[in-house]
Amino acid sequence: MNYYINEQLLARNLELIRKNKPMLFQRIKNHLNLGKWSVKIEKAKSGALTMFTETSDGKKNYFHSSFDPEKESSRFIESSQNLYTINDLTVFIGTGLGYHIKKYFEQQVYPQTLIIEPDINVLIAFLQIAALPENAKNWNIINSEDSDELQQSFSEAFNVLYMEKIRYMILPGFMRIYGGTVKKIQTYLTQSLDKSISQALTISYFGDIFQSNVINNFPILAVSPGVNSLKQYFTGKPAIIVSAGPSLDMNIEILAKNTDKFIIIAVDTTYGKLLAKKIIPHFTITIDPQHKSFFHIKNMELHNYFVTCLTASSRVVKHIEGRSFFFVSDYPLSLYFEGMTEPKGHFSTDGGSVANIALQFAEYIGASPIVLIGQDLSYPDFKSHCGNTMYEKENQGFSNKFSTLENRHFAFLENGISLKGIKSNTVYTSHQLLEYYRWFCHYVKTSKAEIVNAPYDGAYIDGIKHLDLKSVITEYNMRPVKNDMFGLNDIIKKYSTREKVNVIEKYKELKIQLTIFKQSFNSSKYKFKTISDLDFFLNTHSGVFELIKTLSFSKGVKLMRKLIGHDDIEKIRTLINVISESLEYSLSLIDAELNLKNTVKEQ
Repeated sequence: MNYYINEQLLARNLELIRKNKPMLFQRIKNHLNLGKWSVKIEKAKSGALTMFTETSDGKKNYFHSSFDPEKESSRFIESSQNLYTINDLTVFIGTGLGYHIKKYFEQQVYPQTLIIEPDINVLIAFLQIAALPENAKNWNIINSEDSDELQQSFSEAFNVLYMEKIRYMILPGFMRIYGGTVKKIQTYLTQSLDKSISQALTISYFGDIFQSNVINNFPILAVSPGVNSLKQYFTGKPAIIVSAGPSLDMNIEILAKNTDKFIIIAVDTTYGKLLAKKIIPHFTITIDPQHKSFFHIKNMELHNYFVTCLTASSRVVKHIEGRSFFFVSDYPLSLYFEGMTEPKGHFSTDGGSVANIALQFAEYIGASPIVLIGQDLSYPDFKSHCGNTMYEKENQGFSNKFSTLENRHFAFLENGISLKGIKSNTVYTSHQLLEYYRWFCHYVKTSKAEIVNAPYDGAYIDGIKHLDLKSVITEYNMRPVKNDMFGLNDIIKKYSTREKVNVIEKYKELKIQLTIFKQSFNSSKYKFKTISDLDFFLNTHSGVFELIKTLSFSKGVKLMRKLIGHDDIEKIRTLINVISESLEYSLSLIDAELNLKNTVKEQ
């Protein structure tokens, strides 16, 4: 195309994009400067422009009506029921020339809006038809098909606290031409939605205990080394990650005969089962915030080393003190306390599973290849865990005449999610395990490690090799590995002789920050008339609010979901109460630790 549709409108829209999405602005400007912009348009019978693509035989496929695209777009918007419900997220996939989006933005009030247009040429055409709103807070534009970029933008747009529905707006013409692209994008967004809801449910369930564990565990973090002490420590040595899936029962005897060929990294659920087979893990990963995770290691001799974090059960962390290496997750208060000591090494807890941390740790220490066993990511034989673990015993104990294992198997088949299996054509999984599966599929795409999946059966993970454990040992010609585990003792001893962090002073510093924030919040809370007023205050104090933000979110998510249709006044009142409770709870935890430390000091 050799001319602009509306150069003045394009310049105006680009200025808005420049202020809010500088990288997208630069991408568009580069494309224009290189003279690459080109779309196929013609005049419809009404006189308005319409856009089309051409097949190899010259057939035209129209994005819009070839008779009256403006009228078509008006009908498209007007036929959408309750389109302007503020509690929704509206997602436009494919803009075309954007007549329908132009009509949509003519409303003064509209929901949070995400516009996805993968083709930069089409996007530039759209920016010459529809005027973007001056207030860019409620809209975002994505020019990509990349899953990470789409999911990141979607998670920023969809607020679980306030939003009820997601509405997809897709032009019939775009769906007809690019149906495969639309389905792919919707799949990415669905995955992001599942992840957002899963994280919200986890936080709502564990919020209090996360905050409690972090504050209670800080003194142990202060005297323990980080996993960064182990970075590339076992470079080139084979590691095996032992997870608690049902197929571990099929592989544990083979592992027992070949323990000297691996760095053995166990999830804590398998610890007792491995010891019973005289298999001693070199590292055991424990991150569960629940205190019941203590029963994985209770009354058992502690061997070698543990990898843990501040959000893990304080009962467990206390029990394994002196043989632990810490990593720090993205939990804000964890990052704050790490800043009070020194860098420890970071792993992402986005995957939600202890096995996710085990894989990151194995790659971090330089192990290769990394072999996975018991990582079924599904329910072969309708079992959730291997035998002789706490969770499998709980599952068996749950059965009674009203809820037999057979009844639950039928219910699971009816509601379960199917995946491609390693040996079976189909294996069944749950929503939670599906999230773990997606994490593994994403991780292996960017991992530099050689990863081999060796469960007996289970979900097939694209991008990695699948072999049975015997074949792994044979194919990689594995020999006994010399592991300098004594050197790790030296790391821990050396760390314990360093100058100690003054834990009491650090607690006092945190208390002062939260107390100042509390005073400011209490003096301002009666001035909040809208959610925007409250957001502005919290953004102004974002540094301190971040320390209780996750806790506040955990307390607020269920309450706010119930108030989605209510007015701002009730929502503000609820959020104020939630923030106040979070402050008081955090301050009480700090006071308890200060009282404990002072009592010990006096004794």
